[in-house]
Amino acid sequence: MIPRSLPLLLLLLPLLGCPTPVDDDDASGDCDVLGGDEQPTVIIDDPDNGTLLDDDDPINWVVRVEDPDGDPSGATLEALDLSDGTPQDIDYAPPSPGTDGRATFGMPGGTLGTGVITVRIVATDEQGCTGDDQIFVCIGIPEGDCPAT
Repeated sequence: MIPRSLPLLLLLLPLLGCPTPVDDDDASGDCDVLGGDEQPTVIIDDPDNGTLLDDDDPINWVVRVEDPDGDPSGATLEALDLSDGTPQDIDYAPPSPGTDGRATFGMPGGTLGTGVITVRIVATDEQGCTGDDQIFVCIGIPEGDCPAT
């Protein structure tokens, strides 16, 4: 027995056409998870969230980048200050990670100013995909003014 809806489906099938194939857009530089481009993962290992620093203390960073579809050493890193809620460029260019995905660098004291400073590290891979991690540090303020983590 043929279902009643089958003739209608057969009439509509040519109108539906084939689905548009999803292209991997590595060449275009855009991130497309459905196309096979995946975001890198960023992990800030150091400093710890809520680290208390003096105004002139250098900030030593250890950042890991994992990129499931590329070489993490091809990623570029950017440091942003989110303290006022809007990402602002920090006048410091972190180095790209090595082949092991690790970037170790020291940010000079005074680069971030004073207060409770939220820093986001953004990695952009060779396909244009981005990933990020963020922490806050307390610079030049009494320990009691630094929020608990």
